[in-house]
Amino acid sequence: MVIEYSDEQSPLAAGEMDPFGVRPVAVPYVLADWFGHDVSVSFRQSYKANIKKPNWLFFIRRNEPT
Repeated sequence: MVIEYSDEQSPLAAGEMDPFGVRPVAVPYVLADWFGHDVSVSFRQSYKANIKKPNWLFFIRRNEPT
């Protein structure tokens, strides 16, 4: 799964439409807290030209049981 995330989705922007409200730098930690070793998370910082702001792409993969 790929999640695109930006500062527009930070705690200040949290609301009924987007209740997540986590800073982009904290997303991997939140996912690790929620899913533990069941998922692997990698990310890439990018720039979204249409809104002229940086954003992050988080790549989440379910780990195979060992």
